[in-house]
Amino acid sequence: MPSILVADHHALMREGLVLILRDLVGGSAQVSSVPTCSELFARLENEGTGMVLLDPHMPGSPGNSVFAELRRRAPNYTLVAVSGRTDQHTVAEALRNGARGFIPKASGSNVLQAALETIWAGGVFVPDFPWQQPPAGAVAINGANENRADGREAARAGLTRRQAEVLDCIRRGYSNRDIALELGMSEGTVKNHVKALMKVLKVRNRTQAALLVL
Repeated sequence: MPSILVADHHALMREGLVLILRDLVGGSAQVSSVPTCSELFARLENEGTGMVLLDPHMPGSPGNSVFAELRRRAPNYTLVAVSGRTDQHTVAEALRNGARGFIPKASGSNVLQAALETIWAGGVFVPDFPWQQPPAGAVAINGANENRADGREAARAGLTRRQAEVLDCIRRGYSNRDIALELGMSEGTVKNHVKALMKVLKVRNRTQAALLVL
């Protein structure tokens, strides 16, 4: 039976997530929890496959880099960030380091259910955030470095040239109308490209697509 492991140092949050998860998955997965990062590592090294819902900033954790360490130690586990920090940098770093989704602690059970369905279907889950649509022309995260460039190229794998151009515009916060004006095409054509690239990237919305190329 697959397992779902919740790692959080707050007892109410940890126990609440376990109860909600058990209700959502029924008997299809074994749901348990640990309160510390050290116990999390110990558990994963002794188990096979499953999913981990983790607060990357709990005491003893190296922050978002914990996902990279978990991927090294337990490569068969699907990792999901559950955090009270929802700024753009925190979300992007979690995804860059291997998280397959990001769930704010203020979310309801409907968001958790949507996350599980998206991730199990092979996608990446990121809910809507207030900062997801910056002004046209704004760069999502200031500056750029080699890792971001590598991420952009990886995300573009399988996209046509035109889809890659549309994705770049999405990353910069352009609306469909802005993209149409920028690339000299109709809004209907833009919508078709957006739909196609989201299918290729296995994401649910423009926010998720943009985060893949930050």
